[in-house]
Amino acid sequence: RRVSSDLMRTQAMVQNWPQMTQDYSAIVKELHSGPGSQGVMKSFSAMARAALEPKALDTKTKELIALAVAVASRCDPCIAFHGKAAAAQGATRQEVEETIATAIY
Repeated sequence: RRVSSDLMRTQAMVQNWPQMTQDYSAIVKELHSGPGSQGVMKSFSAMARAALEPKALDTKTKELIALAVAVASRCDPCIAFHGKAAAAQGATRQEVEETIATAIY
């Protein structure tokens, strides 16, 4: 029940992207420690690490792709997470703007 109420509260604050990211991070952290979801979350984290490992594409490019997918699928928490991650990987404002523009094209 707590996770559900946190999700509803966060969705009501969609204009506050930093707060949304913080709230969803707390929810994900809670899921990582939940007895019924530990295995799933561990596997999800392993998949994310593998997907973001730099190979033909660097991590910044992969985060920009993830941001575009998040925008196209209208996933507000995903937009917040991948926008923050792209910035952490060195994406410029211009790169993020172009990514978003391409996603909505």
